[in-house]
Amino acid sequence: MSVLFAKIYDTSAEFDDRYVPELEGAIARWGGIIAPSVGNAIVGLFAEEVDKSLEASLSMLECFAGSQYAKGNTLYTKIGIGIDTGTLLSKTDNGDVPHLPYIVKDTQYIAARVEALTQVYETPLLITHRTFLQLSQTEGYRLRLIHRFEAENQNDPISVFEVFNGDPIAIQDAKLETKTQFEQGLFLYFMGFVEEAEHLFESCLEINQHDRVVQLYYERCQASALRAIGTG
Repeated sequence: MSVLFAKIYDTSAEFDDRYVPELEGAIARWGGIIAPSVGNAIVGLFAEEVDKSLEASLSMLECFAGSQYAKGNTLYTKIGIGIDTGTLLSKTDNGDVPHLPYIVKDTQYIAARVEALTQVYETPLLITHRTFLQLSQTEGYRLRLIHRFEAENQNDPISVFEVFNGDPIAIQDAKLETKTQFEQGLFLYFMGFVEEAEHLFESCLEINQHDRVVQLYYERCQASALRAIGTG
C-alpha cells in the first residue's frame, strides 16, 4: 500500500477551482483512491504497483506545466508531495496482522512527514526508500538521496529520495552531473566526516550553484564547523 500525501500551499479560490479537480483526477487515472483528508491536503491510496503512485505524482506536477505556477523554480511553494509505502502483510508484536486502517495511518503519517520536507529542501516531490525499493523499474525516474530521519514505530531510519523529473531539463542535467559526488558527500556527512563532506558539496556547487539541496548541506557543514570552533 502506497500513500501519496499532497499538500496545497496556494489556497486561493482560483487555484482550487482550476487545479484541485485535475490533481485528484491524476490520482484516479493511475488507479488511486482519494482518501478523506483534512484542510488543504489531498491523499491518494495505491494498493497495486508502487510505480502508479509515482506516475500519479508526476502527472499532478504536470498539471502546472506551462502555467503561471510553473514559472521560475517555485513549484514547491504551490504543492508538495510525499510518498511512503507500507506492506499489507506486516505483523504486530503479538503476531497478528494489523487492520488496514492502522497500516494506512502509519504510512500516511510518514508520507506527511516526507511532504513537509519539500518545503525545507525546496523541491516538490519526495519519496521514501520503502517506496524506492518497491519500484518495478527506476530507469525512467531521476532520483537522488537527500535526507534521513528517525520515525516512530520504525526499526530503521527513513531515507528520503528527491524525484526531479519535473525540473527544467538544464537543472535535471546539472543534478545528474553532480549526483554521485553529492551522495558521497551525504554519506560522509551522515557518518560525521563533516569537513570532507563540505569539500564535496562545495565542488557540486561549482557546477550547479543554484542547487538548494546542496546549498543546505554546505551551510550545515559550515555551521557544524563553527560550533566545533566555539566548543574547542
